[in-house]
Amino acid sequence: VRAWEAAIIGTIGSVIYLGASKFMVRLRVDDPLDAVAIHLACGAWGVVAVGLFHSRNGALRGGSQLWVQCVGLAAIVTWCLALSAAVFGLARLCGVLRTQELDPRFFTADIEEDVTPVKEYGASDVRSVNSLRSYGETSSAPSIDEDEELPECERFARLAGQVHELQ
Repeated sequence: VRAWEAAIIGTIGSVIYLGASKFMVRLRVDDPLDAVAIHLACGAWGVVAVGLFHSRNGALRGGSQLWVQCVGLAAIVTWCLALSAAVFGLARLCGVLRTQELDPRFFTADIEEDVTPVKEYGASDVRSVNSLRSYGETSSAPSIDEDEELPECERFARLAGQVHELQ
């Protein structure tokens, strides 16, 4: 492709990315890295763009490359759907597709300002949230003794306090 065509392809790709990203948000799909917008939407555009702008056989030059690219895109989508269905279906059968319910005590960062995760996941013990608040208020975080028997969440909270102190 020529340089000006590449600029057009990139501009259209950026618009496709922005539209796909906003569409995922509207659908309430949790995609914090915009993987769908980048890989699916922009990847599909890249495949189609070759069919349109190919220097010898592109559709804009009277060629049939667009048809070939669309068949290729259909093959890619079919392969990805089939492989994803197999992998995620097997994971579901094995019971490893879902994580366990999140413990609100793991949300130690900015617990004073934002307790949304605690509300969303339903803290069963308000004292656990209050005990985490005390880590941010103390001048020195409690240390962890290797021999000390602590629940996993308590060890995590103490380590988080130590890391905060180092910063």
